[in-house]
Amino acid sequence: MRFLLALPPLSLVLASCASQETVSEINPSPDELTLALERYAGMGSGESDFVEALTGSALVSALETQELLDSVGYRRLGRPSFEVTGLSSESSRVCMDLSGVAIVNAEGEQVETTRERLQVSVELEDGLIKTFQVGDSGC
Repeated sequence: MRFLLALPPLSLVLASCASQETVSEINPSPDELTLALERYAGMGSGESDFVEALTGSALVSALETQELLDSVGYRRLGRPSFEVTGLSSESSRVCMDLSGVAIVNAEGEQVETTRERLQVSVELEDGLIKTFQVGDSGC
């Protein structure tokens, strides 16, 4: 009989432990997100570089953007920097600083640069950036 009385509290403790493990597995760690963003910032312009940092819609978007840049003879110089502003199980918030990035034409002349800091929503999957959505507001 004592065993039956102890069973409900024990099952609650085990259930709460299990749910905590599940939450920590879903939420990206700050280190995991930072590493993924560093890989993204350091990417070259080749597809093999993209697949080391991106997956899902983020990969598709990066490939399309690179194809557009290639078609007009432009390339990116420099790299963005990132600051994680909020971790979430669904989509983390990141501030992307583009002040270190310039777009140049085939002659090496700068055609565009920005000093913008933009709010970005980032979702990870297996350590890779799955979604990378630039918001309408700065940060």
